Amino acid sequence: MIEVRNISKKYKKVQALSDVSLSIQEGMVTGIVGPNGSGKSTFIKIVTGLITHFEGEVHFDRITQQQLSLASEEFGFPSYYSVKKVVKVFSLLKNAEETQTNELIDYLKLSPHLSKTVKQLSQGLKQRLNIACALMGNSEIIILDEPNNGLDPDGFKQLREIILKSKKEGKTVIVASHLLNEIEKTCDQVIFLNNGKKLAQESTKIILEEHGSLEAAYDHYSNL
Repeated sequence: MIEVRNISKKYKKVQALSDVSLSIQEGMVTGIVGPNGSGKSTFIKIVTGLITHFEGEVHFDRITQQQLSLASEEFGFPSYYSVKKVVKVFSLLKNAEETQTNELIDYLKLSPHLSKTVKQLSQGLKQRLNIACALMGNSEIIILDEPNNGLDPDGFKQLREIILKSKKEGKTVIVASHLLNEIEKTCDQVIFLNNGKKLAQESTKIILEEHGSLEAAYDHYSNL
């Protein structure tokens, strides 16, 4: 489990997060929902240790930050690296088995693009590469930050299957997105953020029973 207590983060005059407390249960798929600028990416950077200067506390039960794997919307691959080299580097860093790596590359339809450099890839292919690297190895927690960006409908479907398969394997998955329909299809619980504040945290089932859709629920909590 991840327990976040009263975290706040300010960038100069911008309050990105303000006194946010929440918990993420082990073995579940949790959606972090909010519009651009709501604090989703800042929250993820704090949890993963990419941001170390903030107010509040983050506690891990049974796991450590080293067992987290992140697919960020901010691509960090050198533009001159080939896809093949990126795959090799990440598979070594994460001690991934060759069979697993090859299956990921095939499943995400990256095999025909192994000789291309990162700068030659479309946004959708970069996102597929990003997701593949996050899934390599045996991380306990997989964090996906706006993972649908650039994906085509086939990519959306594959991502859903990946998320649900990871949950079935006992992994904890966190998905930050503003695409409510996709969150609704995969997540066990949802955390709503807006303007750096937590609006609500509830199971998807209860939200849908009470409000009919995540969109209606988000509008409800935003207007409280």
